[in-house]
Amino acid sequence: MKYLDLDSVGDDSFDIEAYMHTVEVIFTAQEILVGRADYPTEPIGETSRKFRQLGIGYANLGALLMALGLPYDSVEGRAWAAALTSLMTGHAYATSARTASRMGPFAGFADNEIHMLNVLRMHRDESYAIDGAAAVPADLVAAGQQAWELAVRDGEEYGVRNSQSSVLAPTGCLVGGSLVTTSRGLVRLGSLGDPDGAQWQDVSFGVHTDDGEREATKFYVNGLEQVVDVTTRRGYRIQGTTKHRVKVVDQAGTWVWRRFADLRAGDRVPLALGALIGTPNEVVLPPLSDKMGWAGERHVRVPSTMTPDLAELVGYFMGDGSLHSRGLRFCVDAHDLDVVAHLEWLGKELFGVTAATAERRGYVEVAFHSVRLADWWVASGFGKRLPHEGHSGKGYTPHIPESVLHTNDPACYRSFLRGLFEADGTVTVGYPSWTTTSLEFAVEVQSLMLALGFVSTRSRQVSGRGSALKVVRLLNRASNERWLGDVGFISQRKWGKVDVSSAIQSARYDHIPVSRELIDRAVPHNGRERRVALMEHARSSTITRRLAEQIYQLSRDAELGHLLGFFFDLVETAELGDEELTYDLSVPANVTYVANGFVSHNTIGLMMDCDTTGIEPDLGLCKMKKLVGGGTMVIVNQTIPRALRRLGYNAQQVDEIIGYIDHEKSILGAPHLAAEHVAVFACSMGDNTIHYEGHVRMMGATQPFLSGAISKTVNMPEEATIEDIEALHQLSWELGLKAVAVYRDNCKVGQPLSTAKKDGAPDAPGAGAAATQVVERIVERVVHQPIRQKLPRTRSARTFEFRVADCKGFANIGEYADGRPGEIFLTVSKQGSTLSGIMDAFAKSISYGLQYGVPMRAFVEAFTNMRFEPAGMTDDPDIRFASSIMDYLFRRLALEYLTYDERAELGIFSIDERLQPTLPGVEESVIETRTGSDIVADPKSVPSVTEFAKQLDLGVAPAAPNNDVTNPSGIARPAVRQSDAPMCMQCGVQMIRAGSCHACPSCGSTSGCS
Repeated sequence: MKYLDLDSVGDDSFDIEAYMHTVEVIFTAQEILVGRADYPTEPIGETSRKFRQLGIGYANLGALLMALGLPYDSVEGRAWAAALTSLMTGHAYATSARTASRMGPFAGFADNEIHMLNVLRMHRDESYAIDGAAAVPADLVAAGQQAWELAVRDGEEYGVRNSQSSVLAPTGCLVGGSLVTTSRGLVRLGSLGDPDGAQWQDVSFGVHTDDGEREATKFYVNGLEQVVDVTTRRGYRIQGTTKHRVKVVDQAGTWVWRRFADLRAGDRVPLALGALIGTPNEVVLPPLSDKMGWAGERHVRVPSTMTPDLAELVGYFMGDGSLHSRGLRFCVDAHDLDVVAHLEWLGKELFGVTAATAERRGYVEVAFHSVRLADWWVASGFGKRLPHEGHSGKGYTPHIPESVLHTNDPACYRSFLRGLFEADGTVTVGYPSWTTTSLEFAVEVQSLMLALGFVSTRSRQVSGRGSALKVVRLLNRASNERWLGDVGFISQRKWGKVDVSSAIQSARYDHIPVSRELIDRAVPHNGRERRVALMEHARSSTITRRLAEQIYQLSRDAELGHLLGFFFDLVETAELGDEELTYDLSVPANVTYVANGFVSHNTIGLMMDCDTTGIEPDLGLCKMKKLVGGGTMVIVNQTIPRALRRLGYNAQQVDEIIGYIDHEKSILGAPHLAAEHVAVFACSMGDNTIHYEGHVRMMGATQPFLSGAISKTVNMPEEATIEDIEALHQLSWELGLKAVAVYRDNCKVGQPLSTAKKDGAPDAPGAGAAATQVVERIVERVVHQPIRQKLPRTRSARTFEFRVADCKGFANIGEYADGRPGEIFLTVSKQGSTLSGIMDAFAKSISYGLQYGVPMRAFVEAFTNMRFEPAGMTDDPDIRFASSIMDYLFRRLALEYLTYDERAELGIFSIDERLQPTLPGVEESVIETRTGSDIVADPKSVPSVTEFAKQLDLGVAPAAPNNDVTNPSGIARPAVRQSDAPMCMQCGVQMIRAGSCHACPSCGSTSGCS
């Protein structure tokens, strides 16, 4: 469309020179980049550098044909597409040959010269055989032929620089559930446009980028595509197509774009911290229903807009609430009467409903009985979701409602989290934490916390019933005090358990990558900050956030201030997942926006004002425009008026036809429209669709002029038979297509795109007797060869002294530049002894394992709890007892190199982590969740004032604190893990620790020292 003269009505003027200039510039830029790009594996990189394959393509072909008044499925339309593709690829190869005259051909050209030149000649011959070429301007066809003649002539003399020049492929996008930071709020990507609307939709709102707030102008519907699931070590997650890109920090500290397909474990990604933009929005809620039969509930009222108090109640509901036919129910731990009182107050304040409370076994039920309220709760989107169609019973999926997200109000966000953490949260070793069974909900909550400036970490646990739990807690104690000030808990019991002490280790796990130049600029003078910064930078090219904040207070360095706005995490996994509906935004200013905290690339940024991508026709005739003040407006695609004028309709007729399309969302039956012109406005979907063979024939028209295959899906109707699909593949083969993808409507559970709801229809007779077909999947076996990563000649190391029983020793651990252990040297007393020799050999084998990629955790799991002499007391305050030297050594290494979450799963803690504040006579559990779940809450160990007074009046002695493995309800507590305890030699029962030894709880036998 860019090269078509839109002002020359009735003229087919196409700017050939500008088109060729663009091809030459883009192709040359790709050629420059191909040798400098990073590749996922060395073999791929070697092949790319040897053959230098490029992939230039175009967009908006479908819109151009419609603007010209040509049906997509027509000889004339295919002729235009063939001529444009011929000129693009021919001029690209001519440019490649001209480059080869200066730089030489690609490395593999000599071995493939005959075949390569034959391919160019066949391309050239096809440019003289375009079917329907008479419908295309003669100079456009001639330009393509001349380009191919030049490519063949120079190719025969100099060769070509690139083995491939052109390909038509899709763009990269994200899944609709990704939370994007916008001026509308931290909202789901799919809610920023109409997923069932036009492929390109005009929008106007601000988005947060890595360079501040910028305006988004387009919402793009990409459809169903296989995605890559990227998860970081702290549990942050994003899903997108293989071609979508996010920013990563390379080893030099430079921020670079990397495709999802190229992400690898260990890549450092910046996550935007406290990234909310704009001002709070008023989100209007639906009114109460006024159905007959509810006259007795006239006192019930509801808020007209979302408020922090309502958000808090919704958050509690998502954690421990349920919806019943008579109203809402909430479960509260029996210890937290202040929470009961608070929920009662919220119900009265928000709805005018008096709560009905009832004591249950171990918890208190707070209910608000109102059918009108329950109906309004669902209408407002506050109900939990069905996990799948046809689900019944318990197990509904919680979520963050759209009305909460669209407030863009930090107060509502914080209140939602307060209610959620009170319902399903606890305090673990001084850290606020929260548990759920839903992975998607956990990811959303982490993203919401990140947007508020709280970094969290997600781990996996298994409940007593075997359910997989996702546990989210704050990353370190440095943010605990701010958490209490901004979010906190409703109950004073949980509030008091949060550790707000400040220590050196309270801000751990948070490092910022900086360059040496930044350190020299920010702290040029020798001092404590500079010395510590240089020491930390030499070890891992990073400094701690605490140190970075101190340096920023001294220097006010702009670059450092920018870095402090991000949390830097490492990619843990990047795996190819299922097919998902994907979308994207266009941000022309800097092609960037923040999604789930990740700095995401606006992959479609170079395709502004395009109604179609690649070789695709228009998806529909109408699209939705999002208004700044809220609401939507339907507008007709910009190419339709141009096409109508091109076809000879006057201004009044054009206006009436556009008005009909605007009202009916269809062109069928439009006034003044001639029957022969209906095909011009055929689209991919709707009531005037292009036949699936038309898609294949268009691909066949352009394939002779493309180096690679065409990435395009052919949509077939639901009624398509096996014979139809077979015939389609036969036609594709006859037309010379290199690849074809077929999608039959409604063949999947999740429909990618649709334009109308389908009326119910009875099942076809005999459908239940259809034979089950077994589909075999061919699995490629990949044999991985181990690769040794040697340590640099000069490296940093840690040395520590230890003593186990009467054996003294030293351990020296050599480290890589990023702080990972790479070698171990052990020295024990009595050099020359058998023990010393075995330890030397053992250390060498461990060193080789580390350098060949064996994770430290695997060694820790294998060697902790081994039992042999010497064993006993140690001089390490964090590990007071060791069952062997191996046990001590790998516990120490776990404390040095494993994360807290990994050590928690293994039961290895430092002395600081094992300590927690307690009240006299009160034993606090570190595991607590909502009553009625798989993990039982703490029993009361001290009676309340009211209970104590009742006991005095009745003359009853207070109950003794219940510290047994069962609670007052008789439900067993999870046993504390005694992974290092031996079995009793007398009766076979696992023993328990008794000082430095172990005792049998069954027969009383000991291990010899108690």
